[in-house]
Amino acid sequence: MCSGTCALPQGSATVNPGTTTTYTATAAVNPSASITQSATVTVNAASVGVVKHIFFMLQENRSFDMYLGQLGAYRLNRLNGVGITDTQTVDGFDPNVTLTNSNTGAKVQPFHEATVCTENLTPAWDESHHDTSLTGGDAAWATTTSPYSPSSFAMQGFLDTTDSVPENYDPNGTRALGYYNETDLPYYYDLATFFATSDAWHSPILANTVPNRMYLMAGTSFGHEYPDGDANHPKYAAPTIFRAMNTANVSWLYYYTDGIFLANFADFADPAIGPKTFPVSDLMNRLGGCNGSCDPDKALPEVIFIDSASGASHLDEHPDNNVQSGAAYVQSIIAALMQSDAWNDSVFILSYDEGGGLYDHVPPVNVPPPDDILPGQCPDPNNGSSGYCTVGKLGGTFDLTGFRVPVIVISPYAKPNYVSHTPRDYTAILAFIESTFGVQALTKRDAYWTSSACTSQGAGCSDMSEFFDFSNPALLHPPASSGFTSWPQLLRPQTASGVCNPQLETPQ
Repeated sequence: MCSGTCALPQGSATVNPGTTTTYTATAAVNPSASITQSATVTVNAASVGVVKHIFFMLQENRSFDMYLGQLGAYRLNRLNGVGITDTQTVDGFDPNVTLTNSNTGAKVQPFHEATVCTENLTPAWDESHHDTSLTGGDAAWATTTSPYSPSSFAMQGFLDTTDSVPENYDPNGTRALGYYNETDLPYYYDLATFFATSDAWHSPILANTVPNRMYLMAGTSFGHEYPDGDANHPKYAAPTIFRAMNTANVSWLYYYTDGIFLANFADFADPAIGPKTFPVSDLMNRLGGCNGSCDPDKALPEVIFIDSASGASHLDEHPDNNVQSGAAYVQSIIAALMQSDAWNDSVFILSYDEGGGLYDHVPPVNVPPPDDILPGQCPDPNNGSSGYCTVGKLGGTFDLTGFRVPVIVISPYAKPNYVSHTPRDYTAILAFIESTFGVQALTKRDAYWTSSACTSQGAGCSDMSEFFDFSNPALLHPPASSGFTSWPQLLRPQTASGVCNPQLETPQ
């Protein structure tokens, strides 16, 4: 008991409600002297139909079959564990398919890879076209014209081309059929289970990294089948999506860990473009609230591009590098987004730039050429760069996608547990940005995904709208049946315990 003015006890409690909740606090000096107050914390869903931020990130060199080919069986059990019946199907590989190396006669079936790093393979123009096993053989690329049918491709040549790059432990090329599953990549398997994915998502061109990433930046490889031979190549004059966003007054930032692919383009020298490139640490700082000085939802632009960690960090998931380290790096970025207030109105698109020479059983699909530039007719004046605008020995042009690659669409607005079966290449990301924020299409390829020519192929053919339900942010929080209130709690963390030893890359 006190007389006069009494100091009430002081204290605080931190709460993190997943839904609107009323909290009651009672401060008491003794049982007969207390004060009770209530406060309601309102948790609002994201604004219906509004996406403020689109993140897009490409890692390196993985085919769908060899990364997510085991997803179908995993989804069934994982979703059942939280009371969800999986009604989706996933077009994974036939475990009994047998490929033959025509050079050595070795026969191989898909096998669970025993190492999380393997020797490299090559997905270059000639090798990728050979891998498809076009009817009539390699020579038929010079005479066969589109449209191609799925039956035009046997998809059996992958073992033949692995010796185009140095290899020390796998003379039969068997590593092209080595796959990973949920024990290796638990985080990705969970993301692709609870959020949206596709088993018909392709790279834009049957070639390796550089020409494919040209499509990501500019909607075309403007005549290139191959990378130029040295860093002295002319800076490409093709307008990029970043220039187009500036023209449309769309805000954006470009993040990198090692190199900046955009530096290959003349646009990089533009003072309205080059200075918008920052290390990923800046993105993590913004997502974390700038040490308490900023609101992530306001500190982020409308479009955020994250370059692959290709270089000294070895975090890009490319063969030769540890896939688990790369996946953990991606997890750190996505988890930071999910824990920020920017999560409520964001879309994060994770994909891979090309198949990396790894097996996939699904043939490439017909797409319109992006422009009138034929292979080898690169418009930039050659400044003496070694191997500038090289053309391969095999024919073909720019009217086919590349191989299937993984994609995961992560957003409160993503359709839960969804699998798209609509064929696309990842220039559909450009189309999604363009249609969301009113940006002009770059070429005929990215424009295709919102054209009548596309939609006439089926209702699903679109700029990626199929992946979303913008009337309901159903994935703002994990399923209530899971017992978790945040996604980082539910999603299985990426392990880092796998053995990294390329000597184990052949069937054990």
